[in-house]
Amino acid sequence: MSDSTSAVRVVEAAIPTPARYPRSRTRAPFASGLAAEPEEQNTAVETDHVAVERRLLDDALRPGAVALDAGCGRTTRLRFFRDRIVRLVGVDADAAAASENPSVDEYVHADLDVGLPFEDGTFDLVYASGLYDYLPRAIGVRLLQRAMELVKPGGEFLFANFSDEITTDGYMETFMDWPLILRSADDMRDIINAALGGSSFEAQVYYGSNRNIVYGKVRKGDL
Repeated sequence: MSDSTSAVRVVEAAIPTPARYPRSRTRAPFASGLAAEPEEQNTAVETDHVAVERRLLDDALRPGAVALDAGCGRTTRLRFFRDRIVRLVGVDADAAAASENPSVDEYVHADLDVGLPFEDGTFDLVYASGLYDYLPRAIGVRLLQRAMELVKPGGEFLFANFSDEITTDGYMETFMDWPLILRSADDMRDIINAALGGSSFEAQVYYGSNRNIVYGKVRKGDL
């Protein structure tokens, strides 16, 4: 493994948490895939993840991109980039929810635990928002491996996870019956390195300014 692939950098996202938004025990739509517009948000975690995720997507997507939303649900934040995406494919095990997604060009019913039924090198971006919070490490590793097979050389896989520093998880589990698998930056690096050790890739791990969500961004090496 080269030096460029063995060290995954942790980058602090330079996006401040607005002072007018106190911490809240409101369910963040990030994990459900039912994201509201930024101006509709009322909590720091929601505002923070919307801003960070849009910046990462803005960096990843180029005009003419082909993108896959893994776990698309009823909506996708990729809808804000349809001027750059010429083909947007959604995958979800919940056919009832995903079939209502108006932003995807096509929907494929598939169990992400089993695999993604596409040819290698199909996509410029594979995007997984609010999915890894439910995936055990082994499945998360396999999904990342498959995602990097699906992206073209120079393509990216972007995924996110609620951070183990979040303060509302007890409330979410106790009162909302919404258990999550929380992860740290080290956990994200572990998944990346376990999936891609020895491969040609560049990776970064980001925290949002309030550190409630941690993001992984992996770029496939050029051939």
